[in-house]
Amino acid sequence: MLNPKKKKSRGDIQIAFQKKLSLRYVLIVLFFLQIIASVSLIGWLSFRNGKQAVHDFSAQLLNEINERVEERLEAYIAIPPIVNQNNMNTIKNSLLDIHNEAHIEKYLVHQLQTYPMITFSLYGEENTRYFCAIRQKDKSLQMLRMHESDENLYFYNINHLGHRTTLIKTSHIGDPRNRPWYQTAKKAGKPTWTPIYPSNATQDLSITAVCPVYDISGNLQGVLGTAFQFQHFNRFLRNLNISPHGVVYLMENSGKLISLSTDEIGFLIKERKIIRIKASESKNKTIRLSGKYIEDQFGIPIQPSQKKQFLNFSFNSEKYFLQISNLEFHENINFLIVIIVPEKDFMSHIDKHFQQTILMCFCALIVSIIIGVLTSQWIIQPILRLNASAKEIAEGRWEKTIQVKRSDELGELSITFNQMAKQLKTNFNTMEKRVEERTIELTDKNKQLQQAKQKADVANKAKSNFLAHMNHELRTPLNVILGLVQILSQIKDISKEEQEYLSIIQRNGNHLLTLINQVLDFSKIEAGHVTVNNRSFDLFHLLNEVKNTFYLRARQKKLRLSVNTAPNLPRYVITDEVKLRQVLINLLSNAMKYTQKGGVRVEVSQEKENNNQTSLVTLQFSIKDTGAGIAPEEMNKLFEAFVQTEAGRKTQEGTGLGLPISRKFVQLMGGDITAKSKIGNGTTFQFTIHAKIDQSKVIKTNPQPSCPIALESGEPNFRLLHLKKKDNNINNKQLTDNEINHLLKKIPEKEFIDLKNAIEMLDYEMTKAVIKNIEKHNKLLGSVLYDLAEQFDFERMQKMISLVDPNLKI
Repeated sequence: MLNPKKKKSRGDIQIAFQKKLSLRYVLIVLFFLQIIASVSLIGWLSFRNGKQAVHDFSAQLLNEINERVEERLEAYIAIPPIVNQNNMNTIKNSLLDIHNEAHIEKYLVHQLQTYPMITFSLYGEENTRYFCAIRQKDKSLQMLRMHESDENLYFYNINHLGHRTTLIKTSHIGDPRNRPWYQTAKKAGKPTWTPIYPSNATQDLSITAVCPVYDISGNLQGVLGTAFQFQHFNRFLRNLNISPHGVVYLMENSGKLISLSTDEIGFLIKERKIIRIKASESKNKTIRLSGKYIEDQFGIPIQPSQKKQFLNFSFNSEKYFLQISNLEFHENINFLIVIIVPEKDFMSHIDKHFQQTILMCFCALIVSIIIGVLTSQWIIQPILRLNASAKEIAEGRWEKTIQVKRSDELGELSITFNQMAKQLKTNFNTMEKRVEERTIELTDKNKQLQQAKQKADVANKAKSNFLAHMNHELRTPLNVILGLVQILSQIKDISKEEQEYLSIIQRNGNHLLTLINQVLDFSKIEAGHVTVNNRSFDLFHLLNEVKNTFYLRARQKKLRLSVNTAPNLPRYVITDEVKLRQVLINLLSNAMKYTQKGGVRVEVSQEKENNNQTSLVTLQFSIKDTGAGIAPEEMNKLFEAFVQTEAGRKTQEGTGLGLPISRKFVQLMGGDITAKSKIGNGTTFQFTIHAKIDQSKVIKTNPQPSCPIALESGEPNFRLLHLKKKDNNINNKQLTDNEINHLLKKIPEKEFIDLKNAIEMLDYEMTKAVIKNIEKHNKLLGSVLYDLAEQFDFERMQKMISLVDPNLKI
């Protein structure tokens, strides 16, 4: 009886364990154990094999590079003493005449051509004579000369025959006997090597084999020298195939750099002086780290315990392999060869273990896939059942439920799904009722909107009819009132008080007429009934009329009003004159209204056209004032209807329609309008329009029917080229200076003053009226001025008037 109870208790324990077993836990544990086992095994094998391979390969590579550097360095060091010995033998055997400068120069150049590794071949004497053949960085040869008792060094080009040709430059370097190569030879008294020293001629580090030259009496006569610079050795080091980040460099026991395999040079140049730096001061990270490590290990001066030492060190968890070799060729030549390679550069040498690693990874992958497929099948079956039930619910079959056979997460999900389906069914039924109710409400709203639209259309039509009726009902009586005011103002016996009343009536009537016109124009614009009526007109005449319109207002406010036109501006153009006039009047009216001091300036010019049609032009207008300006926050709403600026609201004038109407008119004429303003600095309005030049009017203004005057400067006589046909009797008459002065002095001074004022105001009509009075006294001069006024040429009229009185300023 005890055994069945024991079996039942074990089953109960297993069921309880399965209920508590989480699906997430099963998946995570299984895959985690597989991946950890596979990666750990592969990583351990790779690390063990790779570490040994990197160490062996790095030692072998660094040793091979060191041997190559030593061989090349020995080859460089061996040549200069041989060259010096040959030069000494040549002098002793009298094969080289040291008193023949040309012979010395050619011989030194020949030595450079014979030995490509050397950079300098020189000879300096006690009398400061100095000869030096030098190989530049571009492999060209030059001759450096210093004459006796002359501290200037001369640089010459050398031709293919070894003769110096043109002088390149002159440099002051002082006495060559003070240079390291001369002092070393003089002090040693025998062939020797100089320490490494900076060369001012080539801006590089040099080392020179020197040999003193003595005369028969044993006196020092001069010093022979053969040098090589480390720039050539640098190129050799750069060509070494070390590793992507490996570096090899030479340095002295003092730690100062000599030659490097990087693009960096082992010194700094400040004010054309070479300042040597240590390896621990290099900009290159690898060189700097190795230099500091060597100084920490061996101190200064650096004296390794062995001729070759293989070391390694770490910095910021990055390991480096380093080999340092000590080379001592001479007491003055003691080099340290340093080769340093980061460990990461040798990882490529572990490729031989790649096949084994890939095979193990592939096996681990296969196992993972099999386990993953089995696990996913166990998981996906309940999910598929959930998916099928969800699709049926989406099709409207709410009765479908899921049978729950599990107590894990998927079992709980199934229970929640059944509850959600039941709740969705209830919500869907409620939503259908609400949609039906909202549909009925929406239908009623649409009917109300349709009725409101019909009422708005009726109101809009009524507004249009009202405006059309008011166009006649308001304008007609208002024009009658203004006309009667003008008639009454011309009565001579009217009192000043009555005249002031009439002015008030006329001013307010004009203001009311302007407001009515703006409202009617804006209503036309809104209705789309505004069209462009292009016709030919005189642009200069239009500008003059607009200026005259505001002339009295400007004088009353003591403002400067000017109209400036560009020289290339066409006179007769084809566009909508009425709309252009209204735009100018609107903008000038605003400028006058808000400007209390200073002035208003109108500028008109013609923009350059890229098209080939010379008759099409773009006219640019600019109206600048010195008024109060417009605030930045008001600029965006400047062209909106019925919107006024703060300054406009203070003046309590206008309707806020002038600028919107102007902008619409400008756009109809093919352009646009912009505004720039700053508080206290005034406002500038600019707009452009498209127009055509009236070619027929250009032909009509040909000099044949008019009477232009051509005055040739520097000539004693002036010719009247052509007058009007009615004055043919004086055509082509020759007039001398005396004759012109004689005629002009008969003109009364008052008429010249009137003409001056008319020209200052650019008043076309007033100018013609004054000229008619002048013609009564001098028909010839009157005809000339009349033709100039017809051409709007006020500048030439000023020149004619200056002939009468040069002191008359116009």
